[in-house]
Amino acid sequence: MAEFRRSLSGVLALALPLPFELQSVNVYLVALGEGYLLVDCGMNTEPAFETLGAQWKNAAWPGPNIADLLTHMHPDHMGMAARLLD
Repeated sequence: MAEFRRSLSGVLALALPLPFELQSVNVYLVALGEGYLLVDCGMNTEPAFETLGAQWKNAAWPGPNIADLLTHMHPDHMGMAARLLD
């Protein structure tokens, strides 16, 4: 299973699975003064949702308290946005 990895100080990266040739998309949690900025959120598939949820529970920090989301209009980058808002 994919795990969050530190890519820079205050930034966690996670590869979420994709159901096509590319195989994964990276999402990032960036520590803010309060909460986190989620950069991309992955495609709206059960494997991606389960991977992200499991890693939120297993991450070695309290939260995540997502204060903001930054992405663009490709389904593999913003597909889970509405689901995560729920």
